[in-house]
Amino acid sequence: MRKVICLCILSLCLIGVLFAQPTDEQIRQAANTLNVPYSALRQFVLTYQNNSIGNVIEVDVVTLYNTFMENIFKGESLYKGKRLRISGTITSIERDYIVLRGARMYPANVEARFYFRPSEVSKIVSLDNKKHLSVVVLGACEGLIDNNIIFRDIVLIEY
Repeated sequence: MRKVICLCILSLCLIGVLFAQPTDEQIRQAANTLNVPYSALRQFVLTYQNNSIGNVIEVDVVTLYNTFMENIFKGESLYKGKRLRISGTITSIERDYIVLRGARMYPANVEARFYFRPSEVSKIVSLDNKKHLSVVVLGACEGLIDNNIIFRDIVLIEY
């Protein structure tokens, strides 16, 4: 009976972690409670979130950019309001967002800006002085706004 109760509590904790879109601190606390490595639980949560938010579209920043520049309506219909997993190279690190670019992106005044979740902003600090680093991010596309392709609720997946 004790094992069943423990298993139920463990299941409830894990379900709570997955559905709440937890911060890193909450994942750390859950890892301590569940007595599992933080890195393993964080990767599990990210994988679950990536696969559970509907279809995540994988695209590199150059393809994304070219689609919007060739036909803004096509770009908006393909990407706006959807979750994307985007790969690219950091060209600028700002207070709460990064700019990704790729080869052959013209004109230079248009950027792809990725605004991080509040819980992820601390990762920007770890990226300081790492321009030209290739990264993969996951977030929601808001479309082309003021000459920028805007993404919100970004999670840094690979760097």
